[in-house]
Amino acid sequence: MKKTTILTLVSVAAMLCASCDKNYHEVVAPDELGMPEHEYYIDETGGDLDVAYLSNKKGTVTLVDPADKDWLQLGTTAFENDGDLPVHVLENNGFKRRADILFTTDTRKDTVSVFQSGTVEEKFFVFAESVLVMNGTGETHTVVTDIND
Repeated sequence: MKKTTILTLVSVAAMLCASCDKNYHEVVAPDELGMPEHEYYIDETGGDLDVAYLSNKKGTVTLVDPADKDWLQLGTTAFENDGDLPVHVLENNGFKRRADILFTTDTRKDTVSVFQSGTVEEKFFVFAESVLVMNGTGETHTVVTDIND
């Protein structure tokens, strides 16, 4: 009985030691992509911006709407680590506008918006006309509503 107990203890100890040798833990850095600011505002005269981003992987930078390249130019279309994206915004002689810049790695995406004010003031005029039908009489009444205050 002593022999069996000793052999059992020795075999358990051997298994425990063997399991300690094979307990490998690989440390992998988490994927990082983010921005300290997601919205940038610039006046109608335009100018240059530096859009800060944080990343520990390679990635690309694109405009969500390719038509925005007519008034907003990106300084680069690729990145490798943390940095600043230079952005040039042209003068705006029209209505206010917005462009979205998409940062993409193989595992993550994030967006930054650039808002530019314009020289044209936005005024919208809405004229609403509704028809009211009276139940039982069949009469119709037109009501014009002006909401331009």
